[in-house]
Amino acid sequence: MEEEPFQWEWDEDNKLYFYYESNNEEKVYQNGTRLPVPRVSHTHLYNMEAEPNPWEWDEDERLYFYYDSGNAEKVYQNGTRLPFPRVAQTHNFSVGAVSRIPQTQSSSSTQYSNQSQAFYQSPASTRTDASNSLVPQTDAQRAQSVVSELGPDRYQLGAKLGRGGQAIVYEISENRHRSKDKKSFALRLYFCKDKENYKSRAKKFAKEVKIMEKLRNSNYVARLVDSYEFPRLNTYAFILDPVADGGNLQGMLKQQFEDPSNEVFESPFTHQVLKDLAKGLRDIHGCSIRHKDVSPNNVLIHQWRAKYADFGSSLDFSQGGERTNSSDPLNYANLFYAAPELFSGYPRERSSDIFSLGCTYFEVLCARAAAITRERGWESESAFCTTNRGYFKDMVKGSPNDISRIERKLQQILANSNLEELHGYISLIRRMLKEQIPGNNEQRPSAPGIVTEICG
Repeated sequence: MEEEPFQWEWDEDNKLYFYYESNNEEKVYQNGTRLPVPRVSHTHLYNMEAEPNPWEWDEDERLYFYYDSGNAEKVYQNGTRLPFPRVAQTHNFSVGAVSRIPQTQSSSSTQYSNQSQAFYQSPASTRTDASNSLVPQTDAQRAQSVVSELGPDRYQLGAKLGRGGQAIVYEISENRHRSKDKKSFALRLYFCKDKENYKSRAKKFAKEVKIMEKLRNSNYVARLVDSYEFPRLNTYAFILDPVADGGNLQGMLKQQFEDPSNEVFESPFTHQVLKDLAKGLRDIHGCSIRHKDVSPNNVLIHQWRAKYADFGSSLDFSQGGERTNSSDPLNYANLFYAAPELFSGYPRERSSDIFSLGCTYFEVLCARAAAITRERGWESESAFCTTNRGYFKDMVKGSPNDISRIERKLQQILANSNLEELHGYISLIRRMLKEQIPGNNEQRPSAPGIVTEICG
C-alpha cells in the first residue's frame, strides 16, 4: 500500500494526530474534525509552541484562542477577535446555586444547594453571562470556583492533569489539616459556552452519570465519587477515583515507541494490561453498556493496572436494543479505532467495541515488541504512525494478492523468535479485527470469551 501524500503531526492538547490540508487551509484530525489554519509565514504552518501567548481550546467554537489582555480580547486562530469586558481589580462574584446531579439509589449522596461568594483579582479574566453574573474566564479560575463551591475548605486544587476535546481534568486533594492521609481525586470539568449550551448538554451528562453509577463495582473502571451541576458557571463536574499515577495508556505507548531502549512495557505489565482491558470490557458489556470509544486515550494506568474512563459517548441499552444504525462517522468519538461497520452503514453492537479493543491490543503488542527488540518502527502500522489514517482503512487490501498492513505487522511478530511471548495473542487479535458484514459467519469473540482465552 502506498504511503499517504501528507504528514501527520501530534496535537498534545487534544491527544490526536492531524495533518495540514493546504488547499483548504485546514487542520484535519484523525477523528474527522477539520479546523481552519491561520495565515502565517511559510517557515511554519502552525506551531503552537512558537506562539508568544498561551493558547486554549474552545470546544464550542472548535478553535484555539489566546487572551489579548492589552486590548481585552480573545484572539482565535482564524484571526477573529472577540471582546471580553474589563472589570474592577476586586469584585464580588456570586457563583449561585450549585445542584448535585441526581444519583441512582445506590449512591449515598443527596441533593443539596449552596450559596457562596468568591473573589478574583485578574481584571481581564472574567466575562458577563446572560444573567449579568460575572463568570471566571480562565480554566484555573473556573476550577477554583468549583472547588470553593464543594464546601468550605473541603478540597485543595492541584495541578492540571490533562485536557481533551470536551473536558479538562485537575487533581484535587482533601484538605485535612490534622491528618497525614490526604486522599486525592480527579476533578473532571465540562465547561459550556453559555446557558443555552449548558442546558443542551444536560441530558448527555446525566446519562454519563447513570452509566458510571452502574459500573461503580467494577475494579476495571474509574469510580465516580460524585457529580455536580454549576448553573452559574455553566459547568458540570465529576469527582473520580483514582488519580492515575501512570497517566493514560496512550501516553505510555507513545513513550515506548519514541524511546525503545526504555522498557516501559515490561512483560508482567504488558500481560496485565491485556487482562485488565478484557475484564473491564466484560464488566461494561455485562451491565448492558456499549463504551463506543475504546482507545488507549480512554484507559487510565494506576499502580500498573488499567481502568476504563470517559463514558461520554457510551450507550446504555438495558431498556432497548444494543444495535445502532446511524452511519454518520463524524458523530463517533474517535474514528481511528472505530469498527469498519461504522463506515459501511451496517448495524453496530457490542462487537464494535471488540474491534476497537483489538486495535488497542495490537498497539500494546507492538509496544512490547519495541521494548524487547529495542528497535524503532514497531509503531509503523499503528495510530502512532504519521501516515496512518485509521485501522478501518488499514484493513483494506491494496490488491487481490495483498494483505492488510496490520496483518503484515502481525506476521512480523510471529516471524521473530524473540517475541514468542506475544505469539499466543496473534490469533485472538485477528479474530477481534474481523470485518463483520451480513452473511459472514466469522464473528468477533465476546468480551467474556476473551477473558476466558487469555486468563484461563
